[in-house]
Amino acid sequence: MSDIFAEVTLNKDDEVMTCKELAAYLKVSPGLIYDLTKKGEIPHIKIGAELRFVKAQVLKSVFGN
Repeated sequence: MSDIFAEVTLNKDDEVMTCKELAAYLKVSPGLIYDLTKKGEIPHIKIGAELRFVKAQVLKSVFGN
């Protein structure tokens, strides 16, 4: 697993999303989100067995904005 999840930082105004919410927002399958996470291509936070995503950081990672 990549260390990309260690690079996630939270600010008080950040929108945190579940895998399902992020997939719906990006109009892709949750499976694709899991695959990209596993490959270390999108930043995430792991809380126990659950994954969370900071919307702004994912968009920056995926789209370079």
